[in-house]
Amino acid sequence: MSIRRRIENVKVLYESKCVEGCLLMLLVAIAATSRKRYPKGAMSDGEAFKKYLHDEMKTLTGCTQNFNLKFRGEMRPLEDVLYHFVRCELAHEGTLPRDFILEDSPGFSVNVTEVAVTFSKGLLDGLFRVVVLSLENKDDFADLNMSYKTFDPD
Repeated sequence: MSIRRRIENVKVLYESKCVEGCLLMLLVAIAATSRKRYPKGAMSDGEAFKKYLHDEMKTLTGCTQNFNLKFRGEMRPLEDVLYHFVRCELAHEGTLPRDFILEDSPGFSVNVTEVAVTFSKGLLDGLFRVVVLSLENKDDFADLNMSYKTFDPD
């Protein structure tokens, strides 16, 4: 299936309030897009995923290329948290880590405590934009109008 199909699935999952499924499909679309930018042989799947997200961090967060946060007692780049903990646990364990919380609040925000990191649903919207606005995917989304920059209906 195409990256566009993954994004269409994201919209359906989001509208059905299947946040974990939505997040997993976004991470799959990011992995596929990262391989367009960094083809196999140049680096591992994980390295391509993390490098791609690092490249696109301003689109994702709206602020900075180096977005680090304290997670599980260590300072880690956001792309590492999303790959090693969120993507891997969703794909291999079937659930989000207990210490990674998505909350139904607008915009992009993050709250780090000693026990968990909490993101607003703006994280989903940022991941969506990282895929849809990528130059590597311009042919997949060429027919869509600019309102497709976001999928958040709120």
